[in-house]
Amino acid sequence: DEGSALAREAGALYGLMQENVRSLRTVVQGVVPVQANGNGLMVALTNLCARMTELYGVPCTFVYETPVRLDDFELAAQLYYVAQEAVVNALKHAGPSAVELSLVRTDGHVALNVRDDGTGFEPGGTPASGGMGLRLMAYRARLVGAQLEVASEPGGGTTVTCVFKAP
Repeated sequence: DEGSALAREAGALYGLMQENVRSLRTVVQGVVPVQANGNGLMVALTNLCARMTELYGVPCTFVYETPVRLDDFELAAQLYYVAQEAVVNALKHAGPSAVELSLVRTDGHVALNVRDDGTGFEPGGTPASGGMGLRLMAYRARLVGAQLEVASEPGGGTTVTCVFKAP
């Protein structure tokens, strides 16, 4: 029947359009991962964890007690890139079984933490990547007036903490 053939074709075209919309969203998120609104960082970190879990097959979670709104787009974007670098470094070089991101507000400050339970590295040394990622994270933190701390020990995982004054 001609009507059912057209209906099947329309359904197939609709499916292709939806797939293209999903692809376009993925591209846009890669170019501008943090939206310029108060919840942009929270949403971007949630999406980062979902993408990394899917890509690497290692659970990556984002936890927080209360949402942290950041209306400063530059601050939110730089914090996102610090988190992204820390997560990717852990997944590529440390062989963790899990990675956890958190945003914690205390005493007028907010801390972005990225913890993994991977291989870690010697204090004062650098991971196998040569340390470029650590320097890049420190640079991004300084750009927005934040402090970056890295704690690691062989066999004990790594914690990257970026602390900034709460808005």
